[in-house]
Amino acid sequence: MIPAILIGAMGSAFGVAFAGGAFPSATPTHVENHLVVLGGGQKDDYVNLQYTPNVMTVYAGDSVSFVNNNPTEPHTVTFGPKKMIEKLVAGFVTPVPSSNGPPVLKFTTAAVVATKSNVVKPGKFVNSGVLSGEYHGITKKSWTAKFPVPGKYEYYCLVHGTSMHGWVVVLPRPGVSTHYTIIAGPNTPSPTVADVFQPDQLTVKVGTTVTWESFFHTVTFGSMAQIHALRHKFVLKSGQGSKAVYQLNPQVAFPSVQGCGTPSAPCSYSGGWMNSGLLQGSAKGPATWSMTFTTPGTYVYGCLVHPGMDAVIKVVA
Repeated sequence: MIPAILIGAMGSAFGVAFAGGAFPSATPTHVENHLVVLGGGQKDDYVNLQYTPNVMTVYAGDSVSFVNNNPTEPHTVTFGPKKMIEKLVAGFVTPVPSSNGPPVLKFTTAAVVATKSNVVKPGKFVNSGVLSGEYHGITKKSWTAKFPVPGKYEYYCLVHGTSMHGWVVVLPRPGVSTHYTIIAGPNTPSPTVADVFQPDQLTVKVGTTVTWESFFHTVTFGSMAQIHALRHKFVLKSGQGSKAVYQLNPQVAFPSVQGCGTPSAPCSYSGGWMNSGLLQGSAKGPATWSMTFTTPGTYVYGCLVHPGMDAVIKVVA
């Protein structure tokens, strides 16, 4: 009987997650503004309760504009502590007793009105207010947020609840930091973005350390021929019939170098074969693996679990 972990791995390997991610250029030279559409982007789209793309990757200093093209389906873009978000969702509309008839259905001002600041930082409450082109003089169609600090920022719609949510992943801007983070595939336990590295192209200087965050992937450097060959040997079988035994290939499952890979003790890489082993996260968060690049060159790598999940890092002197 194949273990549950193997079944999950095979499902992840052969299933295709929703391709909801968007990624910045590999070597940005100036700040950029990016676009996220509320809903599916159509004027008559009344049921698509999502952000498109629902994972946007940018660099520190960039901004993101959120636009609602549907005139009758309102949304918000709201960052902040989840407990605070849940409280605002629950109290979005509050009945207020009236002596002259039915109660007044009052909207919570903090939910429907934009905050004075549009600068998103860790733990800070920042809200677009209700975005819609229908309620003239009350709402607006678009709103722009700024992201000066690297990190992962989840946001929600206060109109439709916490099930409508998205992420902005803010990477350190090249030339500013000597430590970068790459997101391997979905950055949550529930797949919401395709199996790709974010970003899948990066240029760094010699001596730079890169940390990968993963829920079920490998980070494997080598020739593409080596990577492709091991992808076809992800599962090994021995014996026949009822005596058959299935196991994960140890070349895939375990790191090629022991005793390194943490942010405080990264592995050192100057080319050739290097495998992180399976990086399996949990409900507490993703697993991480770190490596420092010591030699200039252009290095390809991939995930041994997911065919086609490839990337490249260029290291300059």
